[in-house]
Amino acid sequence: KIGMLLPLLLLPVLVGAFTPTADLPPLLQFNNGTPVTTLAQWASRREELKDLLQDHIVGRLPSELPKLTGSKEINSTVHGNVRCTFVQLFWVLPSTQQTVDFEIQVFEPQLAAVSTGSLPIFLTQWNHQSWALRGAERGYVAVVYPGADTRDAGEAFVPLYPQATWMRIVRRAWVASRVLDYLLAPPQLARFRADVHSVAITGHSRNGKQSWLAAAFDERITAVVGSSPGTPIASPVRFSSTQFNGESVLQISPERGWWLPSLRTYYGHEQDLPVDGHAVTALIAPRHALLATAHNDASGDVTYADERNIRAAQPVYALTGCAACVGIRYRPGDHHGFLDLDSYFDWFDHARGQGSFTLSPFLHDFDWDAWNATTQQNRTVPSATAPVPERLTWLLGESPRSFFAMGATYAEENFEYVYPTLMLGHSGNYVSPVNPKVQRMAASFGSYTTCSVYYPLNATADTVLPTVIYLHPYSYHTGFAATYWRSNINEPAMLPYLWLAEQGYMVLAFDMLGSGLRQHEDAAAFYQRYPHQSKLGRMVADVSRALDFLQCRSGDARQRGLCADGETHTDTYPDLLRLLPQPDLQRGVFVAGYSLGGLVALHAAAADPRVAGVAAFSAFTPLRSDPDSSPTGGLQRLYRWHALLPKLGWFQHDVRAVPLDYDEILAILAPRPLLLSAPQHDRDANASAVLHCAQQAAQAWAARGASANFTLHTPPTVNTFYNPEVQLLRQWLDAHLRGR
Repeated sequence: KIGMLLPLLLLPVLVGAFTPTADLPPLLQFNNGTPVTTLAQWASRREELKDLLQDHIVGRLPSELPKLTGSKEINSTVHGNVRCTFVQLFWVLPSTQQTVDFEIQVFEPQLAAVSTGSLPIFLTQWNHQSWALRGAERGYVAVVYPGADTRDAGEAFVPLYPQATWMRIVRRAWVASRVLDYLLAPPQLARFRADVHSVAITGHSRNGKQSWLAAAFDERITAVVGSSPGTPIASPVRFSSTQFNGESVLQISPERGWWLPSLRTYYGHEQDLPVDGHAVTALIAPRHALLATAHNDASGDVTYADERNIRAAQPVYALTGCAACVGIRYRPGDHHGFLDLDSYFDWFDHARGQGSFTLSPFLHDFDWDAWNATTQQNRTVPSATAPVPERLTWLLGESPRSFFAMGATYAEENFEYVYPTLMLGHSGNYVSPVNPKVQRMAASFGSYTTCSVYYPLNATADTVLPTVIYLHPYSYHTGFAATYWRSNINEPAMLPYLWLAEQGYMVLAFDMLGSGLRQHEDAAAFYQRYPHQSKLGRMVADVSRALDFLQCRSGDARQRGLCADGETHTDTYPDLLRLLPQPDLQRGVFVAGYSLGGLVALHAAAADPRVAGVAAFSAFTPLRSDPDSSPTGGLQRLYRWHALLPKLGWFQHDVRAVPLDYDEILAILAPRPLLLSAPQHDRDANASAVLHCAQQAAQAWAARGASANFTLHTPPTVNTFYNPEVQLLRQWLDAHLRGR
């Protein structure tokens, strides 16, 4: 027996009439369901959202503010066109007479171009002093305040407020507001020639989180750029959970003190959280808010989650009169690197009416209603009595498979293109600098899909290995690379593609359509390019193409020249594929996946009999029992949110009319080995419906005398995929591919 990851966590009792929702809670609706349609109602809703954020995420702020009793200029130096002044600020809490002091650093531009008139204010944190210099160069009074890991004045205020439950990130945001108390007082406005109507703030990563919070709670801030703020502020927790390979609330460390420890109890039950990160964005409206993030941020920013955040907040911006005041600006790369700092100041300038600014288009935008109005896909629904393959083909759409493709070493991650490997940790460098037990080779299969093949260090071209294709969850930002991969930081991470290779398997992993290095292929672009296909159908076809690639690596194919491509290999383009071990095609290739990956694995096995066995973790909930009103989010997760099967939207008003369901899809897999892991508290599934579906499908294995090949695992846990699940997968693979 495999030990369970987590028990069902005890959730805090929620006060009020909040209804749990798989989607982000409506912003223009009070928790009791009353709609918000006027600015007066929005003002009340703002206060409710601030209360909810303090109760569930950031902690309670102090009700009493300290009084600024004085300031002292420590030193002032002019170098070039910038004056740098260190100022010590002195504070007292009136009710107790307790005192605190801290220093700020002020950079004033001395350029002739800004010799007259007031200057915009720019705030940033202590470890971004160089950003303040850039601000001064752009004509801002740039102020560095101690709200960072390297210098944090927030800690000094904690003893003054023993009743406050405020956590570290919001404390630092609160310090930014205290600095504004100083800067916006009449003497300083005159001293620094500062413009009270132009106050901007930014910071990166956790400093981006506090900048976003500072703007939300302090309306004196007129513009903000959150530079890769991540979870739970930019990337709402509902779309940053384990299913998304994000920084789930399980990763909250009480020792760091960033968020309320109680937030962690929502792990696997994120739908019960009555507020999410999009509320912070909404609180900034109608002021200018730019989310600046990277395509492949492996440290917390989930592109899909970020876009859902902005999309959810847009109606609030429209109501408050500035629909164009919120958006995303993407950059290439990971969490660090490729920062375009000048674009941040372009946004700040734009906010005060100087210059234009171009927002990035969304990567994962899909308008189902527009698709439905224009699609040319076949609307003739097959009969429920038609053969399962016929109904499955109709649902998946036109197959993109053209011909057998043997694969190549020319790929996005060969000798010349190593940056993606390093960025996403495909060689294991997110776990350790090197992985001494595993080899990895990059290749491409099908119509130029890059993959990574992992195998034991001691394997050679003559070694025959049990082989698995691993399919990742809804990890749009990182693809198959798993970054936040631990339920317990004290145990080693068993990344499935690396750990299985250590245990003697050959594992092929790749970024599925719309994820990782293939985000540019996602929904909006996909359905314009391939109007007769579906995203899920394309993912299924990619699995079949991966099987083509593996077939060409077999000893028989090599000996008989079945996959010769006519290339003449040179030192520049050596035949590296001949170095790969051979897949054990006698036992067959198994496919394993989690969440989205499990869903794809099941459909791929149904569509391609070469899939010899399937392991699917938290993969599905039956379609005919999943209306959009369901706690799971319903069919709209598949036809609208992730644009996987748009045709399912035709059944949104009567899910019972869906022509195919998973009991039938599972049944046609018999008698091949199947592992279904369906947690009892999976927020993406109706557990009783999944159980009934699996029991119905199991009859197909029994009828073929192969009941031993059907394994149903229903742990009393939430939707998760960490070390215990990987261990279960390995044990099941050993039983069927190694006879252990």
